[in-house]
Amino acid sequence: MAFSERGGVPSYDQLADREQARGDQAVAYEGCAADLKKGTPVDAAKMLEQKTLVTDTGVFQSFLEKYKDDELTPEKIDSIYRETIAQGVIDHHSIDQFLAGRGVRQEKCATKMAADYQGDILRVVKEKGIARVSTHADSDMDAICSSWLVKSLIDRGRLPEIGPELAELANRVDYGRFDVADPKAFAASLPGTIDAIKSELDARGREELGAVVFSRAEMKGPDGRLNPDGVKKLVEISDRYENLRNSTVFDLLNELNRAKTEDPSLDLSGSVAGAVEGMPPETRELIEAGRKKLMGSYERFVGEFAKAEKFKVRVKDKQGGELEANMIVAESPEPLSFTNLAYTRTSPDTIVAVYAGKDRKAGDNYDIGITPDMANSLDLRALCLALNGAERQAREAVYAKPPESRTEDEQKLVEGWDRMKAAGQTRKMFGDIEQRLAKGEARPEDVVDVDPTVLVAGDSLIAASRTSLLTADKFKQIARGFEAGR
Repeated sequence: MAFSERGGVPSYDQLADREQARGDQAVAYEGCAADLKKGTPVDAAKMLEQKTLVTDTGVFQSFLEKYKDDELTPEKIDSIYRETIAQGVIDHHSIDQFLAGRGVRQEKCATKMAADYQGDILRVVKEKGIARVSTHADSDMDAICSSWLVKSLIDRGRLPEIGPELAELANRVDYGRFDVADPKAFAASLPGTIDAIKSELDARGREELGAVVFSRAEMKGPDGRLNPDGVKKLVEISDRYENLRNSTVFDLLNELNRAKTEDPSLDLSGSVAGAVEGMPPETRELIEAGRKKLMGSYERFVGEFAKAEKFKVRVKDKQGGELEANMIVAESPEPLSFTNLAYTRTSPDTIVAVYAGKDRKAGDNYDIGITPDMANSLDLRALCLALNGAERQAREAVYAKPPESRTEDEQKLVEGWDRMKAAGQTRKMFGDIEQRLAKGEARPEDVVDVDPTVLVAGDSLIAASRTSLLTADKFKQIARGFEAGR
């Protein structure tokens, strides 16, 4: 098939020859992985030994100690970024927190670091023989785009054509400054298209897990939990969809890069629908399915976001100090969707509290989240304790009623809690609750261990118990009390 500059599809040989002539080879996903846990410290030296550079990890801060007494001039800040890259970690989160603690606000996400310090990255690639890139699981736009730029430097020795422009866009998204009100425009944008890919493949992954793992008796033990075979299959399927999500975004970025090379006037911050049209049919179908769902969710989100309460709070950090953060308190039948979309238009230091209630489509009664990257800084344990304390009071009020005075729903709840307790099906609210109790940092009356409201996802998400009794008013009252530090 002959290649047409406008809408034609070249054969693979023609495309390869054309890219080879231009030096615009597609950036391969091979050698990339999304296998790091969010909010977990990374052993940079070990990763370098494995010929791997790390991007957007969330935790790499030990090297910052030497700068604690230095005057933070622009040159000194520049040297901090260069040092973390020299150690093999292209990440901004610990640097952001360090600078903020010194009264300096700097916005430079991992993708922007890759674009701004490409020479430093190339030096590490050459000196250490780097061949691979790792980023965190459940990758966001910054994690994937920074991996794509770094892999281009490894494979091709230079950034793609869209590298600098992509870095600016990723920076806007990562620092909550991509505020697009029109749902259709958001869905057609690059951030929206990445969200569409992720959400659609997430849904397909959950469907496959349900059919292949969770609905099959042979995957579970006598207690109803997954047995070793079930866990193995869960990890296998989850990893496959993780890499499929990221590799599909790589394909999209490669297509955008080709489009930009052909048409330098292409605005990466606008619609990327034209580039999507150049992708394989199955990818176009995937994106279109995700976009349809996204537009409905986004239109509802814009209205809910406008009605949400927004205020400042003083919150503990993980080192025991205090810092100021933003808080949003909203209502939505899809709290997780609201939370994830809110991150595109709020600063990283924002706590998003969303009440769903009885009208929710599925899932939790409420969710309270921060970006996983902020979980190493903001400490949500006090808020988790306050919510569980209120849940416990509500449960005790139900238990105090004579059985004949309880509603049918209340009696079912009591019976369910009693069954779980008798079966030993208890759960920690968060990892170190016993230690906090022993130190007097938590009150016994705030602890629930049967179907509690839990702090999960690397301490970045408070997810309500399945049997939560909190009303919207009580939920908001606790959130406002958190504002006052009570």
